Amino acid sequence: MTDYEALPDSMPPAELASHFDRLLSSDSGYTLTIAAALVELADRQWHTYQPLVPALHQRVDSWLLEHWNANSLEFLDAAMSIVAQLGLPGTWERIQLLATTSSHDSEIAKELHDFCVEMEAGEPMDPWSGMQRR
Repeated sequence: MTDYEALPDSMPPAELASHFDRLLSSDSGYTLTIAAALVELADRQWHTYQPLVPALHQRVDSWLLEHWNANSLEFLDAAMSIVAQLGLPGTWERIQLLATTSSHDSEIAKELHDFCVEMEAGEPMDPWSGMQRR
């Protein structure tokens, strides 16, 4: 698997799309490893100031929902980071639901609650909503 942390901080959107596609197509590997790679790619995508192409946007959202692990703080941290950087509606809804109905340990419940408060202060589906626009 590619070392996604070693990728340049700034990458062209088309190159990022290729990395997203390869990662989601391989789907071979440990879920947390793939989630961590998605965090790296989402961060680089955010820095392009362009949304991910719709087909890949949907694939990332679907992947997170299909591999959902509400009992893993590490997975939830990755999912929250990806949602914040890409604006994924399905995963965002799952996080909101979990935050309001959570019977998880207090650390997970607090993380979910804090994330929802932070996201709701802006526009959750617009990753750049907190930035001043010119």
